[in-house]
Amino acid sequence: MNTRLKTGICLLFVMLFVFSCATQKGEEEMTRKRTFATPEEAAREAQKNLLEILESTKDLNLGIDPGKLKNAKLADLIQYLILDFDKILSTESVESLSQIVASKKSFVAPFVLDNEVVGVAQVAQYADGWKVSELANSAIQSDLNESVAMQRSDGGVTLYEVPNLQLMIYGVRMRDKEMYLLDFEQGSIKKAVPVEAFYGPMRDKAIQFQKEYGELLKKEKLVD
Repeated sequence: MNTRLKTGICLLFVMLFVFSCATQKGEEEMTRKRTFATPEEAAREAQKNLLEILESTKDLNLGIDPGKLKNAKLADLIQYLILDFDKILSTESVESLSQIVASKKSFVAPFVLDNEVVGVAQVAQYADGWKVSELANSAIQSDLNESVAMQRSDGGVTLYEVPNLQLMIYGVRMRDKEMYLLDFEQGSIKKAVPVEAFYGPMRDKAIQFQKEYGELLKKEKLVD
């Protein structure tokens, strides 16, 4: 089963869980409990909700051990940013991916036990506060464990998503410079590289995608 299908299944169970809670406790009370002043508070609620789902749905396989998740601690949150695809197309070189960010999507909350990421969730900021936006993501969980990104960084980890290319890039601070971990072409997510090592080929892929699918995507947007 691919990652996106697993994520879809997870989101379905999240919606069922929220609907069940709202039915039992009332919509007003549920809304109050699911809105938090800080992303860390929302992340701890996500851990609790995920554990409840795993324990109540034994045949749900998300690659998460409920026993480990129960004893895991919340590690430093990872900022989740979306790159601007149009800026990739128009910008020949950058010193940092932070120069071409389109929007801040959310934070990834890693739950860690004995230096292993045993589960992740996402939290996002809304007008009335911080809320849980996604429970579980096996791809990000696997990437964090394989790359050992959090142990490598001197100042936190940033996750960059490249639209249309199905590419996740993990930025880590090393000696006051942001280096990147990504599984792209001949590179390895286990090896941190500077932005110039992959930006050119990544931009070429983006240009190729735009040539092949740009008009189709434009038409779909017009229909929407």
